[in-house]
Amino acid sequence: MSTPDITSVSSIYDSIAQDFESHATQSVYNAHYDRPAVLSLLPPVQGKRVLDIGCGPGLYAAWLIEHGAQVVGFDISGEMVERARQRVGERGRFYQHDISQPLPFAADASFDIAVAPLMIHYVTARVAALREMARVLTTDGCLIVSTSHPFADWKRHGGSYFATELVQDTWYNSSSEAFQMPFWRVSLTTLCDEFSQAGFFIDQLLEPQPEPTAVEIDPETYRELMEQPAFIAFRLRKRKGA
Repeated sequence: MSTPDITSVSSIYDSIAQDFESHATQSVYNAHYDRPAVLSLLPPVQGKRVLDIGCGPGLYAAWLIEHGAQVVGFDISGEMVERARQRVGERGRFYQHDISQPLPFAADASFDIAVAPLMIHYVTARVAALREMARVLTTDGCLIVSTSHPFADWKRHGGSYFATELVQDTWYNSSSEAFQMPFWRVSLTTLCDEFSQAGFFIDQLLEPQPEPTAVEIDPETYRELMEQPAFIAFRLRKRKGA
């Protein structure tokens, strides 16, 4: 499969913005699994400048603002950016922007914390994107990243676990219409090496399990996630001199 056109990913998210917002707000995978994991890796955010990378409909931004952070967010999808603006109003600033390009609205060392939940696997030039994230962080800043777990990708798609390749998952909208979502699968070794190339070291690695509340919402998914991971999350910090 050829390199993905980031515009196509943007178009997909534009078309499913309403469905995605509903899903992300309440689903086990997002609300009771990934989001709690990412939030658990955050340091105290009161008074901190936080960059919300791939902000989606503003769910993280809302939480961060409620806990005293100053938030700037961006997303490749214009529809997602509008939903984030609607969610938090004037309390945050949001831009439509492609992480594959430099961040013109972010000066060097202008953020204390950055969050990048479930988005790095859409990026082809991941090391360059991660270096740009490092650039805008303070020396003692941190980046929280979550992504698809390499084991889960291998189990779904087979082939060589160690391959770096573009694959597709089948997603469904609220009308049960199927569509293909492209993303990059990489091994855990490759992912960690890319963090290092970008100037980060891993401060904490988390293979989350769902919150206990998830068992009442979707018992089958809860059981699956208690036994095998779907996502993986990292707290990254900048290496001295990087």
